[in-house]
Amino acid sequence: MKINERILKVVNEEYDNPNEMIGYLTVLYFSGRAKGDFVQERAIELGIIKKVGGQIKFTIPFIIVEEENKSVWNWVENEYVKLFTDIGKDPYTKEVIKRMKKFFSENPDIRKDEVIGASVMYIKNTETRYVRQPHYFICKGVGIEKVSDLLLWIDKYRIANAPETEKRHISRNAQ
Repeated sequence: MKINERILKVVNEEYDNPNEMIGYLTVLYFSGRAKGDFVQERAIELGIIKKVGGQIKFTIPFIIVEEENKSVWNWVENEYVKLFTDIGKDPYTKEVIKRMKKFFSENPDIRKDEVIGASVMYIKNTETRYVRQPHYFICKGVGIEKVSDLLLWIDKYRIANAPETEKRHISRNAQ
């Protein structure tokens, strides 16, 4: 995340004390309110914010997600979600990316190829009308009610793709 270059340019060119304005805008962005009537009026004049029904809204996005960070998760939309939309499921892209990030943070041993492989395996082995939406496949519910079909299918995928010696070992332990 970084402050939008357009805002930095306007503030640096048009405001006497850029640090004061950036400080005000930062507090406003993260808390929803900030003190400083003069700074607020100047930000409105500069077209950075506006008042709407008693609330202050940014007219220029304050924070920009860096493309490098965003591109790391492009595969979620371009590969994972596409598997589900190809069979008629709704994408729920923002929710999918949010859940996928959390899924990976909670399961650092899992890799992208396992997620894709397990998802393909799930879709091929489930009647289309019973396939979950992509965000629910990652996880559904909270607390003790939380379930992750993706995690279950990754286990199946790992078993199916384990070397022959590991397959025997895994199945022997499962009995």
